[in-house]
Amino acid sequence: MNPESSLSEGRPRGERLRQWSCLWGGGLAWTLHLLAIWLIAEFGCVGEARKPPGEGLSAVAWGILAATGICLGLAGWATRASWRRARSERGSEAKFLGRTGLVLNPLFALVILAETVPVFFYLEKCGSHIQ
Repeated sequence: MNPESSLSEGRPRGERLRQWSCLWGGGLAWTLHLLAIWLIAEFGCVGEARKPPGEGLSAVAWGILAATGICLGLAGWATRASWRRARSERGSEAKFLGRTGLVLNPLFALVILAETVPVFFYLEKCGSHIQ
């Protein structure tokens, strides 16, 4: 096996973790986002956080927007790491992971945005909508 192109041999553990995060970073961000908005919307609708203070957004809507921003940031970080990995002079496997991440991570960021919109329609039913 060629040590230059190997993902695990001769590289520190942190480097291997960063290399693989190019591939699964966006998917992990999407999974965290899905769980976070479900918890915020589900439990926010049964509690007092659903009532907006005067005009504007309720605490539930702010929580969903915050979760979306954080998870989009994670997907953006994974996309940037993939771009840097794809342009690096490392082995072919590292470039493959980078190029694959360049396709997957922006797609996951788009999914994060797309799944946020229907949640606000659901919040209308529980009285936690944007006024």
